[in-house]
Amino acid sequence: LRSCRHFIQCIMSDLMGLVKNMQHGTLWQNHVSFKMLLQASESVGMMLSLGIAYFERGVLPLPDYTRLREEDVSAREYIRIAALFSPFTSKKLVNLESQYPTVFTDIDVFRDHWLINNFTEAGPEKGKQFHEAVMRYFDLLVDLTQDVALRVMEQTDDEIAIALNMVIVACLVFIFVLVMTPILVKMMHMLTSSIQNYAIQASQKSEQLVEEKARSDSLLYQMLPKTVAQQLKMNQTVAAECYDQVTLCFSDIVGFTTLAASSTPFQVVVLLNSLYHVFDEALDQYDVYKVETIGDAYMVVSGLPQRNGSLHVMEIALMALELLRVTRAFVIPHIPDKAVQLRIGCHSGSAVAGVVGTKMPRYCLFGDTVNTASRMESHGLPNSIHISSVTNDLLQSFGGFFVERRGIIDIKGKGPMETFFLRSTTRQYRSSTRQSVQVGHRASVQNQTGLILDASDLQSHGNGSLKSAKQVAWSAENAVA
Repeated sequence: LRSCRHFIQCIMSDLMGLVKNMQHGTLWQNHVSFKMLLQASESVGMMLSLGIAYFERGVLPLPDYTRLREEDVSAREYIRIAALFSPFTSKKLVNLESQYPTVFTDIDVFRDHWLINNFTEAGPEKGKQFHEAVMRYFDLLVDLTQDVALRVMEQTDDEIAIALNMVIVACLVFIFVLVMTPILVKMMHMLTSSIQNYAIQASQKSEQLVEEKARSDSLLYQMLPKTVAQQLKMNQTVAAECYDQVTLCFSDIVGFTTLAASSTPFQVVVLLNSLYHVFDEALDQYDVYKVETIGDAYMVVSGLPQRNGSLHVMEIALMALELLRVTRAFVIPHIPDKAVQLRIGCHSGSAVAGVVGTKMPRYCLFGDTVNTASRMESHGLPNSIHISSVTNDLLQSFGGFFVERRGIIDIKGKGPMETFFLRSTTRQYRSSTRQSVQVGHRASVQNQTGLILDASDLQSHGNGSLKSAKQVAWSAENAVA
């Protein structure tokens, strides 16, 4: 592989040498160099993000570790190509290496540490050292990019001045022709008008086409995950994918059948559209994906199509609490004195996701996790979040969530299962209102850290005493930290 790479680099160097000798090649070379430096900056940024995680943990998942190595190689290759294209960039880069040799050597030292995916000296301090070293390197790269950009602008101004002189000469020639040959001028005028009209029409059509494409892409991305939609646009077959760790959430409106029977179809549509609009805005604040809505049923998942480690259960929990909060503030348009009650069920496990159908394809989830999450919702209580023992165990690993044991109940199609109710959390919500979420109509206490604690939860930890409240708040603060 090393020999093959060296051979390809030799061929590319010869080709670039030929390109550099082309007419007006200096401006073009600097422009390409500038673009390569921008790509290098982006790769360095990705390398910084992944590298911090590596040096703090000592090991990365294989996809992240592969991405780290690829971004490092890409950054160096972009810088090498930028210097090869532009003598100006090459000279500036040599000067930087001579003025700041320690910056480049520090980066090389850290590169040696990730040759294998096992760093034994990992820790926050090592991650901080890596961050500082890469930021010094990144600052030099930004300065180099700015210098090249200024060089491109100067060359562009020179080219514009030359072009302006040529325009002036062309105008003088045109005036001469205009005076000497009126017939030719008339013909040229007609031809110019036709070209201008055609150019205007073509420009307008092009803008309309771009707008329509953006509108259609936006609509498509709302119906399917972006990665899936892009594969379908390229006429590629979307293979089903298995996800080991996801959390699903089902919700429905308590008494919706009775409510729909006493309302007109138009009123039901307005109700669901208004409520789901509020839900969709709340979902934007969390790492979740809305799978579908069927009538009053609302299905959300976290952990796919983009995997997020073990964060899926926390994202769903915070989102479910947020949905309960916004539901309590929701007013039914045609029955303002009637409150909407939501029943939510959550379960964690594995699931298979794939696209079903060729006409109006749908992104669907399959597996026992989907069925269990649905059962959690159907066996839940109004204004409550019913979770399985699996989801509860995952939540407890994060801390900051208060649950109430419901006990062992008989779940249809599953048999006896131990379940819980998620009641509240001390974690910060991400909605624009920045208000606390509490299940039911119980009072809440806010400690000096700004974390919201439920009064009944404080009582359960110390019979309601202020001392117990402070202890719970201190534990919640540590959990968030």
